[in-house]
Amino acid sequence: MAEQRRVAVILARHDASLTPPTLDECRALMLTGQDSVARYWRQNTEDWFEFAAFDFFGPVDIMLPPPPDARGTVWD
Repeated sequence: MAEQRRVAVILARHDASLTPPTLDECRALMLTGQDSVARYWRQNTEDWFEFAAFDFFGPVDIMLPPPPDARGTVWD
């Protein structure tokens, strides 16, 4: 692939009582783990598509509206 891009991962937490995952856990899930997102794409595109790096931000605490509000409200 000729063009490399970085990917930003924003960790959003909607329950402040839960401990957010560590940076190492996030890296494993997205980039280095046996079942990582990066490994999935490398294997399924025969190394044509790969992630060079991820930038992690957060955790950011968010407040979800009560159901049955639409997902669009959360996005906004």
